[in-house]
Amino acid sequence: MTISRRLLCLVYAVAGLVALIGTWRNNLYYFNQSFLAANLQFWQDTLANAASRSITVDILLFGFVALCWMLLEARRLAMRHVWLYVLASVFIAISA
Repeated sequence: MTISRRLLCLVYAVAGLVALIGTWRNNLYYFNQSFLAANLQFWQDTLANAASRSITVDILLFGFVALCWMLLEARRLAMRHVWLYVLASVFIAISA
């Protein structure tokens, strides 16, 4: 593997780790209630005002496009177990 490719992998790994920590640090706020109540409260909070609605729609559509691209590329490259990446993006964070 070339040095530039290793550096790119390192950048991706650091970005994923920062995303994981950043999202779950905020998500833990909702864990003082049941799973259903936590999800309902979370989605209500994402729709609280125009700014939160705007970024929510943007991130959801980005996630949809990224997952479509990821699935198509995985198929092209004959990658196995791509469903694990899809599952991780839903439960961890799309950027992780």
